[in-house]
Amino acid sequence: MEAMSRNIGFGPFLKESLSVYYDILTPTKCNCDFVAKYNERNSAYALKKEIEYYAFENNEVIFYERLDEVTLEKIESIKSLFDKGHVEFVENSKDHMATSMYYVIEIDMPQASDVVRAIKRFRFYKSFRFGLDGWVNGSIILIDTTRQKGFSNPYGRRECKRLIKLHGKFIEKIVSQTTSI
Repeated sequence: MEAMSRNIGFGPFLKESLSVYYDILTPTKCNCDFVAKYNERNSAYALKKEIEYYAFENNEVIFYERLDEVTLEKIESIKSLFDKGHVEFVENSKDHMATSMYYVIEIDMPQASDVVRAIKRFRFYKSFRFGLDGWVNGSIILIDTTRQKGFSNPYGRRECKRLIKLHGKFIEKIVSQTTSI
């Protein structure tokens, strides 16, 4: 079962699941497998749509990569990607409020404790004009497929739980396919 799930891959399953609400982009400046982008715009109107008195936008960007091993250098490269790449993914509008960037790494083997500690301590926050023009938060999420466990910094904990639950559904799908054959 585990070998079959490795052959099919969680990445394509995640990509298919995200494609319902997210725009799937091909990565241009990073070495990841795919990038998923979500943009939400909320606004309030007075009497008719032309009289908009309040609006805000929230963006979410998910980078996905499958690796055999994660190193501290990889974590530093992700931080520099967030630092340089947030300009590419933050919508340049007066209504921008928040952008969340998640870098999801899928691995098959347990990682060294210093890498897990570095992921848990990872911080990325960037505000624009003291937060008046919005902000960007970043997180690294490490999914260990053999133990069905995930690690992230405090900001990415909710997304990590969601991805672990989605990985469980992926495993259930694999099991149901193998038992029906």
